[in-house]
Amino acid sequence: MPVVPTIFTLINSMLGFISILYSVKFAIYHDVVKGLFLQKAAWLIMAAILFDAFDGEVARFLKQQSRFGAELDSLSDSLSFGVAPAVLIFVWAHISFREIGFPGVYSRMLYIVLTLFVLAVIIRLARFNIETKPDKESHRKFKGLPSPAGGGFLAALVILQLGLVNTSSFVYQAFGRILTDAHIEAFNSFLYWALPFFVIILAFLMVSNIPYPHALLTILGEKPKLQYFLYIFTVFGIMWLIREISIFVFFIFYILAGPVLVYFKKT
Repeated sequence: MPVVPTIFTLINSMLGFISILYSVKFAIYHDVVKGLFLQKAAWLIMAAILFDAFDGEVARFLKQQSRFGAELDSLSDSLSFGVAPAVLIFVWAHISFREIGFPGVYSRMLYIVLTLFVLAVIIRLARFNIETKPDKESHRKFKGLPSPAGGGFLAALVILQLGLVNTSSFVYQAFGRILTDAHIEAFNSFLYWALPFFVIILAFLMVSNIPYPHALLTILGEKPKLQYFLYIFTVFGIMWLIREISIFVFFIFYILAGPVLVYFKKT
């Protein structure tokens, strides 16, 4: 069994599971902690994305690719980028939108669309295992939106919305003087109506045949080892400084990249 890549993959699944626990903890204590647990749940999904991005690269670097690793990776991804984001969104929506009004039909709609999202993640990962070889060339492009991007977008959405009401966040510090309570209420109302459509679109993109580039390989390219790490730490350092906005914008651009590239190739 490849030890080092397996550790990376297991950390990915561990972070996904702890994210679920924090979401549940937020549902119990939300009146006391004011979103702290939910923020941790969302950021744990982001951390899981990092470990998922590197486990395959570590396996190929150490020449420890295996069928076991591929299957374990998909099982971990289904937890961290399927179940964990679905639980996060379900809890966050019930708490964040309660002032708008939360009829039973909306709650049942969330049951349906989030279930479809999780099923789409599982189908997408199963198809990936069957159709993709372990070599690096096969991982330069993906068929359908990768599950970390789908789950990451939902977590980024929560981070952005919570940042707008958190006085210590970058979003609040940068836009607090511009955004009034009316603006924030309007944004929450938009999310209220748009959320089910966002989840359905993500589910559709994951099971579609739309090609998506490998984000890590696209950003870093074929660089020497020193440049490789200096580059990635610089990028993540900048993203961390403006994290509430930059991460959300990154996922928006990546999700749109697939359909846009397909459109321009046909025209």
